[in-house]
Amino acid sequence: MIYSKTQKIHHFIYFYIMIQTIMEKHLERFHLINNTLVKHGYEYERALDNGGFSTCHLVYSEQYQMTFVCKIIKNDKTIDNIPEIDIVSSLNHPNIIRIYHYFKDDEFIYIIMEYCSGGTLQSYVKKNGRLHGDLLLVTCKQILEAVKFCHDMHIAHRDIKPSNILIDNYGRPKLADFGLSSIINENATKCDQIGSLIFLAPEIVKKENYDPYRTDIWALGITFYFLVNGTYPWSSIIKKDIAMEIKICTIDFAQCKTTPEFRLLLKKMLAYQPLKRPTIEVILKCDLFTQSDIKLGSISKASSFCSEKGFSSTYDDNDMEHIITRRRRRHISTKRHSYNIPLCTSSPISVLKTYKQTLQPTFVI
Repeated sequence: MIYSKTQKIHHFIYFYIMIQTIMEKHLERFHLINNTLVKHGYEYERALDNGGFSTCHLVYSEQYQMTFVCKIIKNDKTIDNIPEIDIVSSLNHPNIIRIYHYFKDDEFIYIIMEYCSGGTLQSYVKKNGRLHGDLLLVTCKQILEAVKFCHDMHIAHRDIKPSNILIDNYGRPKLADFGLSSIINENATKCDQIGSLIFLAPEIVKKENYDPYRTDIWALGITFYFLVNGTYPWSSIIKKDIAMEIKICTIDFAQCKTTPEFRLLLKKMLAYQPLKRPTIEVILKCDLFTQSDIKLGSISKASSFCSEKGFSSTYDDNDMEHIITRRRRRHISTKRHSYNIPLCTSSPISVLKTYKQTLQPTFVI
């Protein structure tokens, strides 16, 4: 289709107005968020991550002289409580992310959480390669301990995966993102199809009733498979094909780059029949995790993430102390976020460039 000169001008003006509208909306939201954070004693640092229902940002508390993560969720006024806050606040375990504070304004809910400078377990494996030896066993044991603590509290996580396991400043894995978690009564089943496809058990994909504790075991099995191989067991990247592979459970365990004992554990955790999967208690009692040299706490030995080559924060390549020292030295104030963007005098191209540079923090829409 060939446009006339007048039509091109109209499209140009429309594009220009649209960009300005988007900029104004984001700036308005940013100022609201920044003002709310300042009101509660937190200074905005920068954006970290965008999820399906929330965004995560780095904030700094002058009172505690510490950096935290602020998870921002759209404030749905029809919901009286937030499952994630209620659930995680009750979980006090060294391998589960901590929630310290939460507050809200007219548009958003803010959850102040522990900051783990090591990034996610998924990013660590992608950067440094698969886990093996003591590091693999120590990591898996601590993740299992965290899940066992949840199950003992009658809580199923329902979204276990490497990207939901963080690494703290001491190299310890921490289970995070309890947004899909549920408190499950004994022998209760679920029928809703939620979670990340790659980690869904066959019974979920087939839309059958399922035991959330058994599907947590399956998700742990897929996670451990990724840790020892650096890849997932499904050959396709197309959702429909992945779902089919899960339904027929086509996993080639012979390709697992690990010991025969760990390979056997993976086979049991990824059993097609849910009742054939071991419980978390049974897994922790197997010989792999009862050896004296991998007892809980040995993460501080040479097998921890901190001592592995290439350990660094996937967020900013700085740990918490570095960030705090940097902020004390520079004395940054919240005024640094006052953008002066010309809304009517710049060309659409320059506006777009400015928009990209200044609005790196993105928020829930």
